[in-house]
Amino acid sequence: MKKLTWLDAEDIGLSLYEAHPETDPLTVRFTDLHKSVLAL
Repeated sequence: MKKLTWLDAEDIGLSLYEAHPETDPLTVRFTDLHKSVLAL
């Protein structure tokens, strides 16, 4: 996988969905979202 930057919003979203398909993106807290993105 290529290195992601903050400009790769669509790729980040798809990667997060693949990693956490059970998570509703409309209910996730920003702090949890931030941790998940950094973990990619």
